[in-house]
Amino acid sequence: MLAAEVRVSFETHSARLHAKAWLFEREGGFPTGLVGSSNPSHAALVNGLEWNVRLGALENAGLIDRFRATFAEYLADRTLEALTPGKDDDRLRAGLHGQRALGRHGNLVVAATGRGKTWVAAFDYAAATNRAGPPPRRLFVAHRREILEQSRAVFRIVLQDRQFGALLVDGEVPLRWDHVFPSVQSLSPDRLSQLPALFSRVKVAAGQSGAGLPGYPLPSPSSPSSSPSSPQPRSPVVGR
Repeated sequence: MLAAEVRVSFETHSARLHAKAWLFEREGGFPTGLVGSSNPSHAALVNGLEWNVRLGALENAGLIDRFRATFAEYLADRTLEALTPGKDDDRLRAGLHGQRALGRHGNLVVAATGRGKTWVAAFDYAAATNRAGPPPRRLFVAHRREILEQSRAVFRIVLQDRQFGALLVDGEVPLRWDHVFPSVQSLSPDRLSQLPALFSRVKVAAGQSGAGLPGYPLPSPSSPSSSPSSPQPRSPVVGR
């Protein structure tokens, strides 16, 4: 297992760092730098067609020194906070709880890819199922089957229910409409017209997949949490 200290910035008023640069130090010297388009994911590093430039200490000593100095400058930035496992999830769930306490039930969760929005949605739904009354029906919309399958797997882990959720994608139609994971393409006008009655409480959209869902106009800059002119679901979590 690789132990690492990860620091992130929650500063929203300054320019964002999106370097995608890596510096690997060796005990015997001769560090290696990588600069390119790859995210630290299996798809990017194994299956994806990515472009990266390798910087060797012998051929590019000056660039490596500049790389190291710039990296040290970033680490000294006081806006960077150590990333603690679970801290982001706690922050997001607390934010959702606070918004609902104010009567705002159409909420938008924005975070970079891979930061755990689906896990937040799953834990948020699990909290709803623990309240009095029957578990609310749940709709999770995404634009690709792969995302739907991965998201359903997350919900099954959190809820400890191997049978939770049915897919509506590529011609596959649920036998029951309690907890559905549909693709955007599968939501025909007829199905869209039935959604408010079936899923009036919890809807989750991954990406901008929720655009056009009943009760789910994209939030405007003047109303980041909800749209008062449209019907509002009771407890949605919408992720980018």
